[in-house]
Amino acid sequence: MISIDDARTNGRRVVQETLEGALWKRNEEFSMELINNEAMISIDDARTNGRRVVQETLEGALWKRNEEFSMELINNEAMISIDDARTNGRRVVQETLEGALWKRNEEFSMELINIINEHRFSHHPIYQTNHSPFRDHRSEKIFYQEYGQLMEVVTHGVIHALNACTQLQSRLGTKAVYGARFLLQINLLDELGFRTGQTRSRCYAGHPYLSHFMQYAESMSQIGISVQELETHRLTDECGAFCRCFTNNYGDYARLICVLALFDKVFADTISEWSIEVAKSSGLDVSQGYYSIGVGGNDATDTWYLFRQAITPEHYQEMRVLTLETLETWAVWLDRLLTLSC
Repeated sequence: MISIDDARTNGRRVVQETLEGALWKRNEEFSMELINNEAMISIDDARTNGRRVVQETLEGALWKRNEEFSMELINNEAMISIDDARTNGRRVVQETLEGALWKRNEEFSMELINIINEHRFSHHPIYQTNHSPFRDHRSEKIFYQEYGQLMEVVTHGVIHALNACTQLQSRLGTKAVYGARFLLQINLLDELGFRTGQTRSRCYAGHPYLSHFMQYAESMSQIGISVQELETHRLTDECGAFCRCFTNNYGDYARLICVLALFDKVFADTISEWSIEVAKSSGLDVSQGYYSIGVGGNDATDTWYLFRQAITPEHYQEMRVLTLETLETWAVWLDRLLTLSC
């Protein structure tokens, strides 16, 4: 039983578990030595210390004027609801575009979704094999190892997008960057094992062991596939090309968001349900762990919001080409998997 009541404590515990006890003890003693040798600085109240240093950087009269102005803004600010972070993030992302441009980009995103729905990837014959076992254990193992590495590259893609969204600033300003980061961060928190809802301790809820990859690794242990085997598997050429659709676009925010949106859409519509049926045929318990998470739905909507913010009409043709090339690359991976089925 994993407690999710205190995500910070859970994170600290897992970090400590990664070191052998004696080494952790030595490092702990050394860190205390550094703390004890530090000039006498009160660390009892970090927030107060931070505020004090920030205030010290301004001349008193200017601080006073800025303080009065900030109170004016606070008093004039509409009441902000924090009850639904995902909806708030989507709203702010949309607000950063002029209405007519958002509408055009929304219509274009629907064009891409229609391309997805009509592409052979969405109607691949492998989806008809969901109740059939793989040809042999080796073939089954290849599928699960590659699926695990795809999960990791998607998570890495979200992390890179958090950095690359600074490319929005020159065109749309700081609000656009923080709106995008906020929505991306929600998706990353989902990936990393955080959970929504209040907890008894009033801390963030979650546990590193509830991250999508760790949950997947736990499911794989049921059929004898270790974490090391997932991490060290040498990808087939087809799966390597699948992954490069993400990694080759890490430095281009608009293209990376397009690929993430494509993946979230096909995952929610086809891959998720099919992979659950495949897992059942392998004897995996899908009532708990990774296969019970229900990933995909919210992520798919979020990334399309981010995509509409990221593009202009000048991007449209480039994104059409990227969509077709990406879907075909992914379909070739499915072709490869089909050869592993009975």
